[in-house]
Amino acid sequence: MLEEFYQLVNKMNKKNKKGQLSSMELLIMVGLILAISVPFIAGILGNLNERVSIENRVQKAIELSNAIETVSNLGPGNSLSVPSEYDFEIVNNTLITTLSNGEEIIVPLLPSVPDSEVGGGVIEIINVEGGLFIGSPPSIAYLDPNPAKVVVSPGEVDENGELVLPEIIVNVKIMGDNFEETSKVFLDHEEIESEFVNENQITFTSKVYSLGEHVVYVVTVIGDKELVSNSVVLEVGYTISPGGIEIDQI
Repeated sequence: MLEEFYQLVNKMNKKNKKGQLSSMELLIMVGLILAISVPFIAGILGNLNERVSIENRVQKAIELSNAIETVSNLGPGNSLSVPSEYDFEIVNNTLITTLSNGEEIIVPLLPSVPDSEVGGGVIEIINVEGGLFIGSPPSIAYLDPNPAKVVVSPGEVDENGELVLPEIIVNVKIMGDNFEETSKVFLDHEEIESEFVNENQITFTSKVYSLGEHVVYVVTVIGDKELVSNSVVLEVGYTISPGGIEIDQI
């Protein structure tokens, strides 16, 4: 391609000396220049972005490592929060983050800490009796079902012609991440009974006193610190059925 490019340039230079340079030849010349230069520039930008990503990850890993050491030295009852757009894990007392190409960035940790999936977002480092907690707050991805529906018979109405609703009981799965056995569920800012299934699921069965929107969130207490999840709205509604009154099951 380069040889053809140079031949075309020489040809055009000769014509240029005669004052003759067609628009078609000019377009071909520009196209060849772009065909050669664009991949080269893209490669440079790609390498630059990768280098910036590596430097940012190394800087964040060092920041997190320093925070872990600081909290460890301060003793029980102390904590720090480190925001991170990258996910980390701890293996063999080293902090590890993985690049998109699979390459790992590894930073050694001075305090002795157990292996764990640290995660990302906001990383909490909490010094509790017996060691350090390093991880992210609970996070709710979705509720199942949502909306939750009450099934009402069309014949159940009061003296004012309003539908008579049964006692509204909802059975809900909370799906997400970083749940602990000690995690607590709050419905409309009141703690309710719940069952821990695994780190990705908690279930609850609870009465609600109205249709419409209800706020659900999860709290995990580590030491003296509450780690609060995002809040998710649970919609409670009804459907009319000719077959009596019951609550939908999950």
